[in-house]
Amino acid sequence: MPERLRAALEALGPTFVKFGQILATRTDLLEQRWTDELERLHSQATTLPWDKLAAQITADLGG
Repeated sequence: MPERLRAALEALGPTFVKFGQILATRTDLLEQRWTDELERLHSQATTLPWDKLAAQITADLGG
């Protein structure tokens, strides 16, 4: 079941992935097996090279 939740959060997009990352830190609310699976949302997060990110920010700000 934890695997299905992680997969669903990934499928729903970045806002839900962030929610899952936050939940992964809540060991006071969730069992260890859930937080262990949700921690994968941190380790498997895709990254964007700085040059592409900077170009997007510049374009978004009208520069």
